[in-house]
Amino acid sequence: VLDTGFDLHHADFAGRVTDGKKAKSFVNNVNVQDVNGHGTHCAGTVGGPAISIGGIRYGVAPEAELLIGKVFDNASRPQAFDDDIIKAIEWADE
Repeated sequence: VLDTGFDLHHADFAGRVTDGKKAKSFVNNVNVQDVNGHGTHCAGTVGGPAISIGGIRYGVAPEAELLIGKVFDNASRPQAFDDDIIKAIEWADE
């Protein structure tokens, strides 16, 4: 999931996504923590648990291995740059 990052403290993903190995930021001087929420939401839709902690949401592929690439910055209107997206795609491919 190449997006705004990931909430590393999200209860539905405890132990599944860790900074550095499964989640990496490609934005200079910005960590992978999702301050926007969009990236975490997308990751949850793709690979969230079959039944979330709250019981009202679910992922469509709960057993999927998630790789999170933060390519959008933390601005109120997030921006991404082609170079960062390409680096993230190459990382995920490896």
